[in-house]
Amino acid sequence: MCKTILVTGSSRGLGFAIAKELSFAGFNVVLIARDEKLLQKAMSELNPNLKHNYLCYDLTKKDVVKVLDKFLQEKNIRVDGIVHNLGGKVKGDSQPLHVEVLRESMRLNLEVSIEINNYFVPKMIEQGGGKIVHISSSSAKSGNASPAYAISKGALNTYIKNFARYYAKNGICMCGIVPSIIEHEGSEWSKKAINEPQKYKSRKESMPLKRFATPKEIAPYVKAIFEIDSMQITGSIIDLEGGV
Repeated sequence: MCKTILVTGSSRGLGFAIAKELSFAGFNVVLIARDEKLLQKAMSELNPNLKHNYLCYDLTKKDVVKVLDKFLQEKNIRVDGIVHNLGGKVKGDSQPLHVEVLRESMRLNLEVSIEINNYFVPKMIEQGGGKIVHISSSSAKSGNASPAYAISKGALNTYIKNFARYYAKNGICMCGIVPSIIEHEGSEWSKKAINEPQKYKSRKESMPLKRFATPKEIAPYVKAIFEIDSMQITGSIIDLEGGV
């Protein structure tokens, strides 16, 4: 069973909700995000009876693996599981789609997680296995989102399937969680509620539940993946779309 789980993009929203859920389930968590004040606030809300750490860094930088390695060695942290929550829409993500924008989106939504996985996989194999969860998006299937974002999340789903087939023999379990629209402070749709109220209202009304998901509704499913001692979920893309 995993004991220490690294969660990217975890200072707020879904990433923080997952980290908090994991901490109160008995897991040590390592938070990574860019805003130190938000990270410190998030840390104050985790289970105080366990040992947690945070790294304030922009994971899209090219030296991410070097920085992460130095941090983990200095803190003497052994990571058993990963939640890749980092992702989002980049500036200029619209049609006609420009290649430069697609590259930036692929970096944010796919490449960073692959680099981090490549760093941890040999360690996990030595440790006898591990679990890796990626947060994907329903737009990976429907295409109903900004083009580069939908394309990069679609590529992520393919990566999950391919990785799982190759590393199952090593005891590494990888799967994806596919939520529909999640609303929280600072999210893309919370901004639309202010800047594009009609679009926000129309989209929300089109949802079967007549509302968007919340981080607290998704986080328990991620926690369950780490609690259950089974490899049968590896390669799975799990839909949590509220009836969409």
